[in-house]
Amino acid sequence: MTLHTPQRGTPASWDRRKIKFHLSAFFGGGTPSKDNLDYWTAGTIPWVTPKDMKRRMIDAAEDLITVDAVKNSATNMVPPSSVLMVVRSGILKHSLPVALNTVPVALNQDMKAFRFRRSLMPEFFAYWIEGQQKQKLLEWCQIGATVDNIDVDAMLNGQIAVPDLPTQRRIADFLDRETARIDLLIEKKQRLVVLLGEKVRSDIHDLFGSLDARTWRIRHLGKVRNGAGFPVDLQGDSSNEIPFFKVKHLAVNGLDQRIVDSGDTITKETAKSLRAIVFPEGTIIFAKIGAALLLCRFSMLGTEGCIDNNLAAFVVSKSSR
Repeated sequence: MTLHTPQRGTPASWDRRKIKFHLSAFFGGGTPSKDNLDYWTAGTIPWVTPKDMKRRMIDAAEDLITVDAVKNSATNMVPPSSVLMVVRSGILKHSLPVALNTVPVALNQDMKAFRFRRSLMPEFFAYWIEGQQKQKLLEWCQIGATVDNIDVDAMLNGQIAVPDLPTQRRIADFLDRETARIDLLIEKKQRLVVLLGEKVRSDIHDLFGSLDARTWRIRHLGKVRNGAGFPVDLQGDSSNEIPFFKVKHLAVNGLDQRIVDSGDTITKETAKSLRAIVFPEGTIIFAKIGAALLLCRFSMLGTEGCIDNNLAAFVVSKSSR
């Protein structure tokens, strides 16, 4: 059963019709073969997955693919100024990420892209979704599905009230200015949090530095465990229940930010076959090789998960908590 909730507070003069009648093009995604390393080296095309959808404007992605990778897979080239949307991911439990791409991109299978006729500006549509995410998740999420996903047909058959183009532009420009101002305030707050975190760590260092180190043994507090190898052909799947973290997921602010989301997930059966430990929430993880080791990168798991063999974990014993 699909819910269709009308937009409240919109003027009667705004044109109300199904979203699909504004649609001019629709793009799906896919994953080029991981066995062909040429697809994933020296690539120039951003391959957007849910883990990249953390910004309003997308001009880059963690992974780049080649033109041949696009030609020989289910993914497609998406022109700039399209609306990108996550349609399958655990993140849909609480939010519905949307963004606009400023450069040509390709998508993985958990994403969709939409282009609209001149009657609907992409910026207006993106803000329209962003402003009512919880409501749209109730309307568009498939009930009873094993993986959280958006029913695209239900979405396209939903209605949207749209003003004329000059009004759409004024609304989008106003929201651009306001979100930029808010983003600046958030950035300043984050810098303050970093400074406070440095002060806290300094105080902790001073405190422990004054203690008699001979009375402390790490082995009494917990155990260090190594991560496991993560085959390339298993990476990029965000539909399973156990996140698999890599060095790139280490939070810059260490224990100030717990890591939860990963674009890579595996099943319990796969974890067992890889001999990968499923670490509990609260496990401290840190790099054991590479530049991240020199930078002293570490963090804490905000959920249970596995780690790859470039990481190690310190599991605090229950008696020490």
